[in-house]
Amino acid sequence: MAEKPKDGEDVDAAEMTSRPWTERLVIVVVPVAVCLATYALFVAGAPPEGVDLKLRAPSGVEPMARIGLRALSLTGLDTPGNVETHRARVEVELRDPGGTSRARTTLTASRVDGAEGHLEVPTDVRGALTLAATAEIERTRARVVVPLEVRANAPAVLPVPRKSLALQRVERFPMERVSPTWHGGVRIAMLHGGCIPDLECDVFALSSDPKSRVELVPRMGLDPLGAPPEAAPVRHMLGPLARAEVDGSAPLALLHARLYGPEAEVEARVFLGDTLVATRVMRLAVVPGGIPFVVAAGADAAPCLRFPAALRGKAVVVDIFEAGHWRDASSIVVDPATCAPLAVKADTRDLTVQVSAEVFDAEMSLRAVVPHELDAPLDVWFDRLDSTVDVLPLPEGVGSYAQAAERVRERHEAVRTAAFLVYVLGAILACLVIVARSLRASREARSLLERAADASNSPAPVTSARHRVLAVLSLVVVLFAVVLGFAVGAILVMLQGAVLP
Repeated sequence: MAEKPKDGEDVDAAEMTSRPWTERLVIVVVPVAVCLATYALFVAGAPPEGVDLKLRAPSGVEPMARIGLRALSLTGLDTPGNVETHRARVEVELRDPGGTSRARTTLTASRVDGAEGHLEVPTDVRGALTLAATAEIERTRARVVVPLEVRANAPAVLPVPRKSLALQRVERFPMERVSPTWHGGVRIAMLHGGCIPDLECDVFALSSDPKSRVELVPRMGLDPLGAPPEAAPVRHMLGPLARAEVDGSAPLALLHARLYGPEAEVEARVFLGDTLVATRVMRLAVVPGGIPFVVAAGADAAPCLRFPAALRGKAVVVDIFEAGHWRDASSIVVDPATCAPLAVKADTRDLTVQVSAEVFDAEMSLRAVVPHELDAPLDVWFDRLDSTVDVLPLPEGVGSYAQAAERVRERHEAVRTAAFLVYVLGAILACLVIVARSLRASREARSLLERAADASNSPAPVTSARHRVLAVLSLVVVLFAVVLGFAVGAILVMLQGAVLP
């Protein structure tokens, strides 16, 4: 029968031989885990590719409607000062919450920059959906997703003032009555909402008294050019009634002039017979870099755009709105000899056209209302002119680079948290291994001393208090160094979010 092991001898030996495999496992696993966590931390924080796909699309639309779309591809975002546009094929897909494709379109290359077009919303689509645009830019696939809500009574875009200097904004001064017995009024408006420096500018004045006569006199910044020629764009947009009044004596006046300064003012003078009864001054809106145009009727009575001869061969951007909703995005090369047709249905009403020189520069565009009746009353016709002072802003562009950077930030945050936990757990395991080894070494030394004492029949040596204190202090120092090292690593991991995306 086996002899029972003595207390403090064989039991300690059994413990010393039964646990080292766990310690060896910790010694191998912890450094590997820390290295992998650190590597994953830096890999997860790598910035996205330096390409960007910007998509402009409305956030809401009615069922069975059309939405305008514009996209711009950019390269070199990872190199400061080296950002360039890139022509790429852009596909846009309408997806429901389940990820099913409900509609798809491929945008056409713009004659100015980027890609443009529209998307038809299916009749059976309702609720919250998404628009996903994809493009391959320099062998890198860019993807941007924007929300789109399809519901009845979707909010329309409201006009906003142009960004301009104070002296280049419209200001209508109060009317001054020369004759206290005349109680009429006078209105002043500009063709397409503003004048462009060094180009022709057309200003109208309308009196509320049909018996009166109106004259428009330039006060500042305008050089009169006389009556506009028959080929002038402004004559193509005048209905029969308005044309007769402009060529006649009352109550509508037209000033055809050239803007030569940074600001301009006109004065409307109202006469009854030869007697001056009222005056009114208006500061005109000046739009540097604007594109003048008029909406006219084509051969088949469909609306089309005419431009002055000075813009021959220039590529311009055209955006069409219906009741404040963006319906189509296109671009054309100006040919003054022809009337460029608009991509609208014949029975569409309440249309507004905006034309600009830049793709994403709607705030400096010029605006015109598409007439749904050519010979409208003068007040209605004048209201169309008066409503074009402000512009309809395009939706904010959403970029794939920003969305990719946000995904990188979220992924890096998750990896950083996991790395922090690995560092903390590694510190705990390392401390446990050090404590276990210290205790085992202490027991092993005591056992050897006791065996040596038994063999020599002499009393076992007693470890001095000084040696015990030194041993404890050494253990504390080692533990403190291990904990400090892991703590510094964990702190660096958490602070890394302020440096990496």
